[in-house]
Amino acid sequence: MQEKWGKLSDIGFPRLLHNIFAARDTASALDMEDRNIKKRFFFKTGVPVYGISNVLNEVLGRLMVRKGIITQEIYEKSLEIMLNGKKKQGEVLLSNGHITPHQLNDALNIQTKERLFSAFNWINGAYHYWTIEKLPKDLFLYPVHPAYAILHALKGGYYPADRIKAAIDDNKEQLVVFSNKTVYALEDFQPTPAETGVLTLIDGNRKLGEILVETETKFSTSKEDIYPFIYALLATDIIILKQREKEKKPEGPSSEDSALIEELTGKYLQMKSLNSFEILGIGQDADNGSIKKAYFKMARQYHPDKYHSNIPDVLAAASDIFTIINTAYTTLSDENARRTYEES
Repeated sequence: MQEKWGKLSDIGFPRLLHNIFAARDTASALDMEDRNIKKRFFFKTGVPVYGISNVLNEVLGRLMVRKGIITQEIYEKSLEIMLNGKKKQGEVLLSNGHITPHQLNDALNIQTKERLFSAFNWINGAYHYWTIEKLPKDLFLYPVHPAYAILHALKGGYYPADRIKAAIDDNKEQLVVFSNKTVYALEDFQPTPAETGVLTLIDGNRKLGEILVETETKFSTSKEDIYPFIYALLATDIIILKQREKEKKPEGPSSEDSALIEELTGKYLQMKSLNSFEILGIGQDADNGSIKKAYFKMARQYHPDKYHSNIPDVLAAASDIFTIINTAYTTLSDENARRTYEES
């Protein structure tokens, strides 16, 4: 998958995780940021294998206290040793005999899962995905299959239940069919017998609502309990929904407009992470003539008037980019403003 910036509100973490797995890049990384919270995940052939987080409750020592592996007192003492000796907490706990290698291995595995599962809670924020040459050497790799992560995070309440319910309830009148291409095997999800039984009801002739009713009757399970499984199948393109011709809803943006919105949104998020010189594509020694030339080049490329579209999202995305370009130019073209900016 190509390097990509985007908003989590546009795609949702389940679908993003699926897209990364489907791309199967040899080694890659994903940064997520929402206000002051940041996460980074590393992937090997599309499978998440390690996670980093600045959430205090997700550090290894606190996790071990929560799981009853160590006491709060041991955690605090090991933290002091770790900070003074610049060592990893697991290494400190192990060398002092507070935990066994098996306990450390289990805790690191749980930590990877918890950091991954908690990312499903993110409805807002931005992400940046890119490929890397190889994974860092000092990582403890604990693969978590995306299919398993998606289904069990949904069932565990990590993803907003109202989003799952709305996605199912709004589409009960649509036909359910299997996708003609999938990158998963059923066992990847580790489904329950009732969830596996749902698949036997999908024949291309039943509506989603009908399948849910039959599930309740045939497998003695609440149809609401099966919502996460259906949502997981939709997010991973195992199944797709089809409307009958007479039930077609008004068309939204064309595929070209959708691609343009995605491209402009990604460019906007990328520019937000750059300084004013990088935004205009110039060096820090650029003179006023170079700054003005770079500005007009960027302005011609991203001025909202260039996009002859009646789609509000296209114009809004272009306007956001143009605002960033204007701000960069205003800052650098004014001698005093530029001096203050460079000093800061």
